[in-house]
Amino acid sequence: MTGPSGGANESSRRLMVRAKISSAPTGAAGAWPVAHPVAGALLWSLALIALCAPLAVRRHTRG
Repeated sequence: MTGPSGGANESSRRLMVRAKISSAPTGAAGAWPVAHPVAGALLWSLALIALCAPLAVRRHTRG
């Protein structure tokens, strides 16, 4: 039989297990975008512009 603090220990243990499961993986530090955030942001920006600019120009010229 557990004492009055037995329930609190069980609850805190469950919370710690959930936090550990839902936390980011530890291997993410080696990912390229994490290591080079400015270059990654620039590449994503250029990719989006390269995709959207021709579509916007085409739509604008059609009227």
